[in-house]
Amino acid sequence: MLKACILSLACMGLILAGGSVSAQDHTQQVGSPLNLAAIDLEPAYSNDFSANDRIDHETTFVTDGKRTRLPDPGAQWIAEGWGGASICAGKLWVAPVVFKACGERAGTPEQGPSHMVVWNKNRFPADMMFEFSVNHHGSDNGLTLVIFAAKGQQGQDIFDLDLPPRNGVYRNYNKGQLKNYTVSYWSRNKKPSLVAKGEAYSNRIRKNPGANILTTNASLTDKCSDCDYRVRILKLGGSITAEINGVVVNHVTDPDPHGSGYIGLRSMEGVDRISYDDFKVWSARLSDLSGTAEDRQVYLLIGQSNMAGRAPIEEVDKAPIEGCELFNASGEWEPATNPLNRYSTVGKKPSIQKLGPGYGFAKRWRELNPDIPLGLVVNARGGTKIAEWGKGTDYYNEAVARFKAALADGSRLGGVLWHQGEGDSRRTETYLDSLSALIAYLHSDLNAPDLPFIAGLLEMDERDFGKSPRLINKVILTLPTVVPNTAVASTEGLLTLDGTHFDSAGQRELGKRYAEALFGFNNYRVRVK
Repeated sequence: MLKACILSLACMGLILAGGSVSAQDHTQQVGSPLNLAAIDLEPAYSNDFSANDRIDHETTFVTDGKRTRLPDPGAQWIAEGWGGASICAGKLWVAPVVFKACGERAGTPEQGPSHMVVWNKNRFPADMMFEFSVNHHGSDNGLTLVIFAAKGQQGQDIFDLDLPPRNGVYRNYNKGQLKNYTVSYWSRNKKPSLVAKGEAYSNRIRKNPGANILTTNASLTDKCSDCDYRVRILKLGGSITAEINGVVVNHVTDPDPHGSGYIGLRSMEGVDRISYDDFKVWSARLSDLSGTAEDRQVYLLIGQSNMAGRAPIEEVDKAPIEGCELFNASGEWEPATNPLNRYSTVGKKPSIQKLGPGYGFAKRWRELNPDIPLGLVVNARGGTKIAEWGKGTDYYNEAVARFKAALADGSRLGGVLWHQGEGDSRRTETYLDSLSALIAYLHSDLNAPDLPFIAGLLEMDERDFGKSPRLINKVILTLPTVVPNTAVASTEGLLTLDGTHFDSAGQRELGKRYAEALFGFNNYRVRVK
């Protein structure tokens, strides 16, 4: 395993990392170098363009608006657009028109200059880092960007014969049949109105389809149009960080990130010619997640909206949790970042998934168990009643199925965190029986009669929100007296946003109390309203 912290990556070129973490990482700071100290890199691909690589051109396998064949398997690169692309003098050269050598124009085609996209032939993993150097050779107009994590909207290969052809025009990539991210890292625009708005010197991270701008910041490539630039972007899950010439210029989190896919280099028609060099790709992962599956303890987090998370994700909640992984929608483990409920198979729309107690739980759990990897399966849904979580219901079945799938690699079963009851606050008489039955079914279906189960109390906010007293808290408090291997996480002193949903500080503290209740460290004296 190659350790990023011992590589001099600041001197190595334009680096992009696409991967699998999903929250803004406060260890990555705009204006500072990219922090790779806790990341392991494993080489996946390298090309210094010293060999005479073959380039296939899409114009040769599209007839009457349809793809007629797949790219030549011997080609390292696939060019889209009617301009030029070739390997010359140890670089990959691209121009908006066909050229003689090293990007020198041979004339302008009848249809005018072309936007160009040149894809590498390989499909790279979700967690990755890639780098290259780039020079625009005096161009004073246009924009260049990189496309990554690209695949068909239904998961198809981007060269699937059923997908429509592409010719370098941006709408084919941001509003067509592909999903991907783009990072624009160099721009020049002669229109005064756009220059005045800063469009000429912008760095943007977009998510496609839809050309959704995730973040915009000042570009650091406005000083020179005839020099090499080196840019880095680290993406672990939805956490994407862009660095240019050793300085982070952009950082953002996508709560519903794309995964593996292709990397493409795009230049607009106004760019006279451009050269790329030293293209390298690594798979990437947090270095403290290198323990075996058998070492990992996995916890299931279920319940309703407070477990799903409705509190704002603040700066302190944006770093990946070291030593903790999240079970994702592809049935794989990825570094855990907020929002943790984004992969719930029963959850509501992704935009409302925010900070829940799982993040604070994981941080405190890792403090108590620094040498043991932690895995989270979060499958909550807001607005539910306990009857909807009973054996045989969709919510129960999905939770158990995902929990079992997460354990299939040999990971160890840890326990269950439960937060629910708002939907049953006026039906307290039967709640304990229903909860006890749920736990019994989990013991049976998971073949784990000693499964730890921690239930969190509902809010105890002293402020008047017009809410009736949470009498159900008295019921939940009796759980450890009737069901073995259970405990209760107190919510005393925690504030809410609306009388129901804990605020960010409350969620962090509640998560900590879940961990301490699990390990018998819960010394909070509970006073029920």
